[in-house]
Amino acid sequence: MFQLKNGNREWQQLSSDNVFNITNLPPGRYQLTLTVMYPGKIYPDKSLHWSFTIQSPLWKRWWFILLTLLTTFAIIWAVVRAYYLKKLAVQKAEAGKQQAIEKERNRISRDMHDDLGSGLTKIAILSEVAKKQMPEPEKAKEQLEKISQSSRELVDSLQDIIWVLNPANDTLESLAAYIREYTLKFVEPFSLETGFDYPDQFAAIQLSEEKRRNVFLTVKESLHNIARHAHCTRVDISITEEPGAFTLLIRDNGRGFDTGNTRMFGNGLKNMENRISQAGGNYQISSAPEKGTLTIIRMPV
Repeated sequence: MFQLKNGNREWQQLSSDNVFNITNLPPGRYQLTLTVMYPGKIYPDKSLHWSFTIQSPLWKRWWFILLTLLTTFAIIWAVVRAYYLKKLAVQKAEAGKQQAIEKERNRISRDMHDDLGSGLTKIAILSEVAKKQMPEPEKAKEQLEKISQSSRELVDSLQDIIWVLNPANDTLESLAAYIREYTLKFVEPFSLETGFDYPDQFAAIQLSEEKRRNVFLTVKESLHNIARHAHCTRVDISITEEPGAFTLLIRDNGRGFDTGNTRMFGNGLKNMENRISQAGGNYQISSAPEKGTLTIIRMPV
């Protein structure tokens, strides 16, 4: 006979081969008792006792359930966090693009206002003066020549803006070619000799719009300073490529000046230095009386 406490408490008869099977027991502590029954009488002093415990399945234990819940919440939190971080990164990128676009719009607006606006205003004023001087042909002709000159300057300014905005020109080779073209055109009325020392073959160096624009405007202003103040006969421009940078030199053989006294240039030299610095480069100017002037622009790429 056998009896299982905490299970079926009834005494049960063993099979003829003294084998018994106990299956599908729920988790818990059990005591199995085997005893002798003869005939119809139980003999407790002849009994055998065996205690055992059936553990809950792993997936039913409280700590496993808690761990599963925590893991699930952690995965959900990580997925949600990753989603919102990605969304935030996209929003920041879009905001950065929008800010860059807005900055570029403002810059173009300023350039057009400064160059085109002032040029158109000058033409309008000269036109009014010319109208009043129509009875005096010589004076009227003088004003018309000024209007013609201002119109050409206006077209040049517009051409500069278009060149800067064209992404096809975002290379050092394109910048060098445009500087050469502008210089030859600019110095022609002053009968200045010019020389260009460029690499035979430019490397495929990409330049941002900001770098191209600021370098070109600095070259442009340097040439204007040479025309107004240098009293020179020759201008030389050279470009050398270096690992991760290029250097542009503008040299004239004019009368030079004392670098400790730059009042004649107003804020021009400081503005050029700020412009190159804003693009990440370095601007230097070297000069002395009767020694000419050397402008050095070094720009990382």
